[in-house]
Amino acid sequence: MNDKNIKLIDFHCHLDLCPEFTSAFNEIEQSIGVVAVTTTPLAWPVNRQKAQESSNIVAALGFHPQLVKSHKADFGVFEKYIDQTSVIGEVGLDNSKNFKDSINEQEEIFETILGFCKSRPGKILSIHSLKAESKVIGKLRDFSSQATCTPVMHWFTGSMTQAKHLLDLGAYFSFNHKMLKSNKGKELISYLPKDRLLTETDFPFTTNTSSISAIYESLTSTITSSSYLLKISEYDTRRVILNNASKLLSFV
Repeated sequence: MNDKNIKLIDFHCHLDLCPEFTSAFNEIEQSIGVVAVTTTPLAWPVNRQKAQESSNIVAALGFHPQLVKSHKADFGVFEKYIDQTSVIGEVGLDNSKNFKDSINEQEEIFETILGFCKSRPGKILSIHSLKAESKVIGKLRDFSSQATCTPVMHWFTGSMTQAKHLLDLGAYFSFNHKMLKSNKGKELISYLPKDRLLTETDFPFTTNTSSISAIYESLTSTITSSSYLLKISEYDTRRVILNNASKLLSFV
């Protein structure tokens, strides 16, 4: 993607989970650059096909950690598709109450994905790390480097110390409008360097509607809140996000 008309960035969006999946890709405003993540590699072929029909959407190959226990067999085709994209997501670890019983299997799969990326430099990873921030940091240190992949922390809820460790690993952080309603989210965006910030929606999980128009509304809300917290104008906030995204995916 290299579109000078892009004005907003959604670095983490589940278009394939929209009720009207086949039309969702076509309904996205052309001014929004979208990373369309997947939760299982079985969803990759159709997501890739739909994204290729749009100049403003990039598909990401993923395997959500919350699906490891119930859909582990899906992972068998992950490596088959990994050379078809530079973006990997949604991947990572989830050690929250409902998924901690599969954490060992999650770690095994995440390590394997990082190993795939290590032998294919230049990958960008949209990473889930709920209640598993320290484990994710350890895996990134052990199985990757800034030369082989760029982590983008999706909806990060860890500590400032953990955020500092991730910054040292070259990580970016994607924020959505719900994150910036929490004190921790406000503290995090104020703490991070501006050149590591990105926006996301996590659509359709952060909205009360499955309407594609909610993506634009979510992103503009995030820009408004970010602008206030960063103490810069909304115009400058958009430019910061666009510039950061262009370093990763040449969105602008």
